Amino acid sequence: MKLKNVFQRKETKYVLSQEDFHKFFHDLQKEMSVDEYGQHTILSLYFDTEDFRLIKKSLDKPVYKEKFRIRAYGVPGENSLIFLEIKKKVNGIVYKRRIPMSYNEYLNWLERGEFPEEAEENNLPISRQIESEITWLFKKNRTLAPKVLIAYDRVSLFDHEDGEFRVTFDQNIRYQNDQLGVIENDEG
Repeated sequence: MKLKNVFQRKETKYVLSQEDFHKFFHDLQKEMSVDEYGQHTILSLYFDTEDFRLIKKSLDKPVYKEKFRIRAYGVPGENSLIFLEIKKKVNGIVYKRRIPMSYNEYLNWLERGEFPEEAEENNLPISRQIESEITWLFKKNRTLAPKVLIAYDRVSLFDHEDGEFRVTFDQNIRYQNDQLGVIENDEG
């Protein structure tokens, strides 16, 4: 499966009881299949300003909002693939733009602000445009720093006829707001 660095999606989120989840999940499997990853853990380390400007704006439900996060699939090890990701929402459409890199390259970026020349894992090209967008976001919001780690266990289903249509279920949602310099665990 080729990983993408740019996404455009319409997202709608719902809260379900365990009972409703099990029934809905069972019914969906008649038309959809669980993707190749099965149930897996996702970690998102969100950055914000000292006064939490980005989340406050997001909670106001504006026409345009943006967030910056580090995304990892499972607790990353030394050479795990992680993503620096800008997530924007404009008029209900979500745009994600991300740069893949190894966890070690991320630690270097975090310490020195230097992007790697090329991605170590999967030989994914790094978009200089996305690097510029991340750099601009940090210049615009000078105090951006890790603020909260959100982890959850996800299972995704895809439609047999339209592979772009997905339904995802996130469970065991947890967070931590200390020890955020590196992603060391998915506890919370």
